[in-house]
Amino acid sequence: MYLLINTIVNDQIRLGLANRREVIDQQITVVGYRQAERLLSLLNKFLGGNNIEPSRLTGIIVLVGPGSFSSVRLGIVTANTLGYTLGIPVAGLKFKDENVSLESLFEDGLSKLINKRGFNLVQPFYGREPNITKPKQKHYGK
Repeated sequence: MYLLINTIVNDQIRLGLANRREVIDQQITVVGYRQAERLLSLLNKFLGGNNIEPSRLTGIIVLVGPGSFSSVRLGIVTANTLGYTLGIPVAGLKFKDENVSLESLFEDGLSKLINKRGFNLVQPFYGREPNITKPKQKHYGK
């Protein structure tokens, strides 16, 4: 089984589950700006609702950006942690279009996971330089 994690959209968590042939289930949950608080419980319920133990996962596909710092980081940290813990590969995909189908994302992700064994670290792609705080005002002498 392959898990897809998409936290690129600030107020949503998108999860998907597929085997090598087809998408088995998908879930889009609007969570406001509470992704960090909700992701793990939603993931646990999603896998449990499909009778999938995490140990049955053979790979994880995660969207790596571009997007906001916190949203991108959340999905990647979760995918990397699960991949490391389970000893399975993680594939990172750059976000193309909000309307791209889950089937297309799984197809792209599976092509990256083929022939990979064990854990590999996925890096974020923010799409621009970080802008976490307001630029400092320049103060000129009196």
